[in-house]
Amino acid sequence: MSEQYFAGKPKSRRRPAEIQIAVRGQSFTFRTDAGVFSRKEIDRGTELLLTALEVGPCELILDLGCGYGTLGIVAARLSQGGHV
Repeated sequence: MSEQYFAGKPKSRRRPAEIQIAVRGQSFTFRTDAGVFSRKEIDRGTELLLTALEVGPCELILDLGCGYGTLGIVAARLSQGGHV
């Protein structure tokens, strides 16, 4: 297994990937790289959480240490005036 993406001197080669998804009629593009969990596709757990995600206007959401930020980025766009 490769080290985490934030390692000071990563030993693994870069392997950029791009993921495109649609959530509630909105398109999202995520760029990932080696050392990031599920770098080529959205995992089933995240898909389930995206389906259940309820975000109201002007909500404050904490997205900390969550990979490439799928849930936080989607929540930010759906929140209309909220902060992630």
